Amino acid sequence: MDRHGAARLVLSAVAEDAGVSKGGLLYHFGTKDELIAAMLDWRFARFDDNRSRKSAADTSPVARGRCRAARCGHQQP
Repeated sequence: MDRHGAARLVLSAVAEDAGVSKGGLLYHFGTKDELIAAMLDWRFARFDDNRSRKSAADTSPVARGRCRAARCGHQQP
């Protein structure tokens, strides 16, 4: 999807890149749309995880305020 976009996504190429058969890919995802939705869910989850880790590592007063406002459970020093 990164190389050609969702409109040009070819399931056989995805299966080959993943090292699985096209049938195996379709067994898990059913349709190209389901595969794309799963890929987007995975990317959004990674983005959220990375953002949370960076926020938790930042102990500045501004970061603590943002976390408090978002109720992310930032520990007070």
